[in-house]
Amino acid sequence: MDPLLTRYVQSRAFRSHAVSTRLNYATDIALFLTFLWGRYPPHAVDHPGRDAALTPAQRAAAVQAHQQAAMPEE
Repeated sequence: MDPLLTRYVQSRAFRSHAVSTRLNYATDIALFLTFLWGRYPPHAVDHPGRDAALTPAQRAAAVQAHQQAAMPEE
């Protein structure tokens, strides 16, 4: 997971949004990153440590992780 994105979804500013807003942001960010990943596959750009494109299961896990990060703490 990207450290900067993780810091953003854990930030006070992000957590101050309504739950529905956080869920929408998480879904939109996941879709946008999936789009970027498909547009610039790992072999097209020099990214040390980045492997093959995400599988559908990995993509689903990433979306779920972002949605969980957007949920309020209990």
